[in-house]
Amino acid sequence: MELIRFTDMSKSQKNLPDGEAKSKRIIKIVTWSLLVVVMVLVVRFVASVDFSALGDLLRKTPVMLPLVVLMSFISYAASNVAWSLCLSVGGERSLPFWRLFIYRLIGDMLAPFNPTGVVAGETVKVMLMRRDGISVEHALSSVLTHRGLVILANVLMTIVSVFYILMGSSIRGTQGVLVALGTVAVMALIFYGLFRLLVHPRLLIGRTVDGIARRTHWSFLSEERIRKTYAANLEAARFFHRHKRRFCLTLGLCMVHWVFGAMEFFVIFTTLGLDVTVMSAIAVEMGVGVFKTLGSVIPGQLGIEEYGNKVMLDLIGVQSNEVWLAASLMRRGRQLFWLAVAGIASLVVYRRRPEKKSGE
Repeated sequence: MELIRFTDMSKSQKNLPDGEAKSKRIIKIVTWSLLVVVMVLVVRFVASVDFSALGDLLRKTPVMLPLVVLMSFISYAASNVAWSLCLSVGGERSLPFWRLFIYRLIGDMLAPFNPTGVVAGETVKVMLMRRDGISVEHALSSVLTHRGLVILANVLMTIVSVFYILMGSSIRGTQGVLVALGTVAVMALIFYGLFRLLVHPRLLIGRTVDGIARRTHWSFLSEERIRKTYAANLEAARFFHRHKRRFCLTLGLCMVHWVFGAMEFFVIFTTLGLDVTVMSAIAVEMGVGVFKTLGSVIPGQLGIEEYGNKVMLDLIGVQSNEVWLAASLMRRGRQLFWLAVAGIASLVVYRRRPEKKSGE
């Protein structure tokens, strides 16, 4: 099936100042309200912690934290190889593993501090690759294709996690089976819908963003951004239709990325002496991811991630507040480690002179 081109698409529309100001006020109110509610809940949990028992658990930090960092490194590495496959599709030029790894860290460094961190982070990755002579179009298509596959892998792993949790829940009998099958069916439809959006030859993601821009007049959905969305959607569709094996391999690597992200929880639980399965750890990771997505307007998901940890640990039967706080601290410790590495790497990268493109 021939892929349609994205030329002659929508024209940008001017922003409505009053509407934008109202939207910003609503977002600010929702953000602060959510932050206050979550922090009250987190403080309530912390108040019930036995700090003597917590201290005993944290004595294992010299073992736990390096293992958590190692699991996160494997997770990032798998995602990095997936990104490299997106970048080199069709014989296009790629970049060395370690350079892409550093660019990923620098881009992801923005996410904890900015509600638009994902967008800003991906933009930084494109800018950094441009310094290596990669065209903006090629860099952007690789970044957005990779992001789409990471989301697809996340949804697929969430479907598996939901099924696992429902099968192990207290719901029994015909009703329980119907609830489980219905939930999984809905999740599978969501996965299929996202997959079709990403690879459909009619460029449905671009059309959706275009339609939103026409109806809302949001200033950040500029004509240039819509054009780039169509371009990235086109590349993702071409990737699937012309390189199906590479596409499936890339999706598989994105799933490995999520599995080893979940292994952070497994390492923590095992080190603390808990009898928790790998599937339980995956369920926790996927569930916490949902909370972080819903609370993405909060810088660093402060309190949101911790509350998500608590809910998901309770769901798999780990109700100790001391274990919850120890696990949350280990995860934040891992985050701070990679933020520090990214900060140092950014100093090195920005001092390096950019490569000149041929003909310049």
